This record gives sequence, C-alpha cells and structure tokens, in this order.
Amino acid sequence: MNSIFTQKGVKFLAFLFLATAHFVLASQIVEVEYVDTREAVLTEQQKQSLDKLPAETQQQVLQIFEDAKNAKRIYVLRHSSGRSVYRFSHLEDAGNMQSNGLDYYKDLSSGRAVMIGSNMLPDEQVEFGLLSATDWELCAEDTLWIAGYMCLKAVCEKEGLTVWYAPELTLSDGPERYSGLPGLILMAVFDGREKKKIVARKVVVKSGSENIVLPDRPKKLSLEAYRQSMSASLGTGSKQK
Repeated sequence: MNSIFTQKGVKFLAFLFLATAHFVLASQIVEVEYVDTREAVLTEQQKQSLDKLPAETQQQVLQIFEDAKNAKRIYVLRHSSGRSVYRFSHLEDAGNMQSNGLDYYKDLSSGRAVMIGSNMLPDEQVEFGLLSATDWELCAEDTLWIAGYMCLKAVCEKEGLTVWYAPELTLSDGPERYSGLPGLILMAVFDGREKKKIVARKVVVKSGSENIVLPDRPKKLSLEAYRQSMSASLGTGSKQK
C-alpha cells in the first residue's frame, strides 16, 4: 500500500511540476554549455565505397573520420520565459573538421518545436512535437553529479535515449529536441540511430528575460520527411537523427 501511494505521489508531483515549471524561472535566463561527442565508425557500405576510391582520397576520408571521432561539438542552450534555443557554438579538438550544426527552438507552453540548419533551404524548417512525461521512465534510485548539480536518471525507450536531469533546475527542457522531465536535462546518451553523448559542462543562471522567437519559415517539414531527405542526399538509405 505504501509503495503504491509513493508511486502515485511521485507521478502527481511530476505532473504538478511540469504544469508549472515554465513559470518558476520566468524572471531568469538559464544558459547551459554542452559538449557533444559522437562515434565515428565506417559502415560496411561506406567501407565498400571507400575501397573504390584512389589511395590518396581514402586517406583523406579516413582522416575526416578520425577528426570526427575526436571532435567536441559545443552547443549552448538559452532558456527564458518558457522558450529556448539550442544552438551550435564551435568545435574543439576537431582537426580540419568543419561543422555548422543544427539549431533547435522550443516553446514549452505550446509544445511546439522547430529545427533549422545550414543543410536546409532558406525557406525550410522542421516542425515537431515535444516529448511528454508519459514518454519517460523515471529511475529515481540512480543519481549522478553533473556541472555541480545532482541529477536523476530517466529513460525514453522509443528514442533509444538515457538522460540525467537536475530537479534543482526547475525547467522541463534539455538539449536538442528533448524535454518533458521534472528538471533540466544535463546529460543525454543516445543508443539509437546515432551513437553519441551530450554532457553539460557549465550552467549559468542569471536575472532577466530574453525574447526568444521561434522561426516561422514558409516551408515546414516533418521530422520524418527531413530524415528521409537527408538519407537520400547522403545516399545511405538509412535514417539519421
């Protein structure tokens, strides 16, 4: 009986948090710097294609993969008054690798999110919904300290994603397109279409507000349509995150 009550209590508190979280820090700006690292492994199809290239070109391609393996992509999340933008900042330890990344905008009040990037046409944007509390399995017994904050573990099976969120930072937000938890996501480990890890290394909370405006380009794509177009352009036949 006590365990059932406890589960119901936790769910109720999580619901209450998510219903009011975007008001809690309404007069503050939260800025988080994340480090994005990814596995860079040649697929069998890529290896076969590589074997057909001249030796010099093969070395260049292999060097690109080596740079990608060591590269750190730095992103910055800025959140104010229930809206946020997660934007590519720069590369570290990347050799000759170049990357512009993608920008993710969220409106937590409306549940609307938008993604834009240099690999899209100027009139295109990707529209998608946000994850909700029901998409996550909370693992309150697992804790981890990240960027000075005690974090709890949560898992989203359909995304192949494990995250650590900080209840002390009362924002249902996080990197890329992820949100829906009773606290700000400070680490995300992907084990789905793409193997990568995103970890916060600095969190700054300051007084003030910022008017974050979501893009409103005329051509709106679904996330699935964007993935299909990227697969077609890369000629891989597989979906990308």
